[in-house]
Amino acid sequence: MNVRLVVEGQNQPSLDEYVKRLLDARTKIREGLWEFIDALKDAHDQLSPNTFQNELGNRLEMRKSTLSKWIAIESSDYLLSKRDQPPPTFSSLYALTLIE
Repeated sequence: MNVRLVVEGQNQPSLDEYVKRLLDARTKIREGLWEFIDALKDAHDQLSPNTFQNELGNRLEMRKSTLSKWIAIESSDYLLSKRDQPPPTFSSLYALTLIE
């Protein structure tokens, strides 16, 4: 059942439309994260260490420590085995709100 809500004479998306939009967005987050990790792994495997850490890091505006964290993520067999599950971004973002 796809019911549209009417508020002050304006049509609003139905609950089903919100659910579809949110599920699609969550899938894009997951796919985008792994696309980034895969591209970073390829760069790590194919570029010289100096080019990867310095030039690529500068262009991506990432410190060496941040690049190292991403490499640790892409090297983790455990995380790779969980690739089809949503990333823990929500928990990480929420944790940051607690320390503001």
